[in-house]
Amino acid sequence: MMQTDREYAEALFMLASEENKTEEYLSSLLTFRELVEETPDYLEFLSSPAISLQERLSAIDEAFGKDFDEYVVSFLKLLCENGRIKTVNTAIDEY
Repeated sequence: MMQTDREYAEALFMLASEENKTEEYLSSLLTFRELVEETPDYLEFLSSPAISLQERLSAIDEAFGKDFDEYVVSFLKLLCENGRIKTVNTAIDEY
């Protein structure tokens, strides 16, 4: 477990607590986890330096922007931007 993953997860959990949405956020994160477990190529896509960052972030918006709370989407995008999306499962566990 990386300290960074814990920090990302704690920050999201604090936001969720403030919004009284801890269960909603957890449900969204678990849905995302299921998706990447069923479709590992999606995680490879999101972490690929061969694909522009803007295209990867847009893919997250398109796939989850309507169904997930904006903070969960921002969390996923932040992991992507900072090259940490492959550790998303560790962050979800920490959440």
